Amino acid sequence: MLKVTTEPLERCEVLMTVEVDEAETNQLMKAAAQRISRRVQIPGFRPGKAPYGLIERRVGQEIIRQEVIEDLGDKVFREALKQADLDPFAAPRLEDVSWQPLTMKVRVPVAPVVELGDYRALRLPIPAVEVDEAEVDEALAKLQDERSTWKPVDRPAQFGDKVRVAARVVARGKTVVDEENTEISLDRPDPDDHGVDVVTPLIGASADEERQFVVTYPADHPATDLAGADATVTVRVHQVLEREVYPLDDDFAQMVGDFETLADLRNSVRADLLKVKQRQADQQLVDQAIQEIIAGASRIEWPLAAENEALDRWEQSLDDQMKANGLLLDDYLRTQQKTRHQIREEMRPRVQEQLRVSYVLTEIAKREGITVASLEITDFIEQMADAAGDRGEQVLRSLLSESGARETARNILTAKVRGRLLQIVKGEVDDASEAEATSAEPVTEEPASALPKAETPTEDAVAPAAEEAIGETAAPVTPPKRRKPRVAPAAGNRIRRRVDPGTAGDLRR
Repeated sequence: MLKVTTEPLERCEVLMTVEVDEAETNQLMKAAAQRISRRVQIPGFRPGKAPYGLIERRVGQEIIRQEVIEDLGDKVFREALKQADLDPFAAPRLEDVSWQPLTMKVRVPVAPVVELGDYRALRLPIPAVEVDEAEVDEALAKLQDERSTWKPVDRPAQFGDKVRVAARVVARGKTVVDEENTEISLDRPDPDDHGVDVVTPLIGASADEERQFVVTYPADHPATDLAGADATVTVRVHQVLEREVYPLDDDFAQMVGDFETLADLRNSVRADLLKVKQRQADQQLVDQAIQEIIAGASRIEWPLAAENEALDRWEQSLDDQMKANGLLLDDYLRTQQKTRHQIREEMRPRVQEQLRVSYVLTEIAKREGITVASLEITDFIEQMADAAGDRGEQVLRSLLSESGARETARNILTAKVRGRLLQIVKGEVDDASEAEATSAEPVTEEPASALPKAETPTEDAVAPAAEEAIGETAAPVTPPKRRKPRVAPAAGNRIRRRVDPGTAGDLRR
C-alpha cells in the first residue's frame, strides 16, 4: 500500500511524498535482489535463484536499495501519481529517499497557470495602409534585376560585374579552396563587414589575367584552424560578365506575366504590395494585442523544469545545426570566450517570452473553443507536398510523422488563434464566428515537444537562436512534452488516413 501526500510549491510545482508500507517494501527488495542475482554470479546458484540473504551479503543492502529506487519509476511512482491525481507537465525530479519506512519525495512540475483579463474588450486603432509610387518603382526594379542576364564583356572588371574564375586559396600550408570554374559577384564591400574581402583585389582584372593576393581570416572565424590565419589567394580570370537589364516597357510586362501593358503590371504590383503591407499591419496589430493581453494578465506562470527543457532542446538544435555546417559548438564558443551555460542564460529571456506567448495563446484557444480538425491537417500537408515539387514525397513523409503532424496542427491552430485576436481587436467578433470556431473536432490534451529554432552562428557572434513565436503562422516555441505513462501513437503513414490533431489544443508544449 502507498500513502501519498502532496504540498503545493512555487512555480507550478508540487512536492509529492510517497510512503511505501513494510510489506510492499520487502517485496520490492526481494524482487530487486533477484534481478541483481541475474547479473551477478552467485557461486552454487543458477542466475536469479540465489536466496535473498546470500545476495544481500554478497552485494550489500545499499546496492539492493538503489535497484529498488531505479525500478520504482514504472511501478510505485505511476501509482502514486494516479492516487495524487497529478499529471506531470515536465520531468519530475527525485528530491530525497529515506528508509524505514521507504519514503520518497518527488518534485512534480504541473500545468502552467494562465489568468487573463477581459481580452475580448480589447480594441486597438487600425492603421491606414497605403502604397506610394516609389515602392512600386522599387518592386519593378527588383523584377528587372531578377530577370536580368549576364553577358561577357571585353573590359576590366568593375563593381557590379561578375567574374568567372579558377581560384585557389592556401592557408597554413593547407589548400582551403581549389575551384577550376566558379563565379564571384563583385558587389561593393560593406564597410561594416569585417570578413575576408576577395572582391576589391579583383577590380580592374581582365579575362586571362591572373592575380595573387593575401587575405587574413578574422580571429573569431568559426573554423578554428583558419582563425587569424593569412591565406594566399590565386585567381585566374576566365571571363568578365556584365549585367544586362531589360527596359521597363510593355514588352517587359508581357515577359513577366499575363499583362498587356506596363501600366497593367504596375497596377498588379501595387495591389500585391498593398496585400503584403495589409498582412504585415495585421500581424503587427496581433503582436500588439498579445503584448496588451500579457500585460493585463493577473498571472502567467510555468514550472522551471519546462523552461529548462525548452533550453535543452534549443541547445541541442544549435549543436545539430553547427555539426551540419561542419563546426563544433564547443570549438566555436571557445573563439567567443563563452560557455554553454552563458549562451543558455543569454537565451533564457527570449525563451521565457516565447513560452509566455505560447501559454497565453493556448488559454485563448481554450476559451474561444478554437480547434483543428484532422481534415485541415491532411489538406495542409497535401498542399505542402504539392508545392515541394520533386521533394514532395520527402515532405509528405516528414509531415506525416508523429512530430510533423503535431507541428502542423499547432501551426494551423496558431494561425486560427491569431485570426480570432485580429477579429477581436477590430471589433469584428460576433456569435456566428464563435459558432464556426467551435465546430471543428475536439482537440486532445496529449502534447508534443518542439524546439525553439536555433540560428546557425555566424563569423561575428553566436546568433541569439529561437525565432519569435508570434509570426502569422509560426507555432509558438513549445515547452516540454508532458510525461505520460504511454507515448501517443504515431500519425498515419498515408495522406488520406485520419491524422490526429494531437496537441493542436495546446500551444504550450
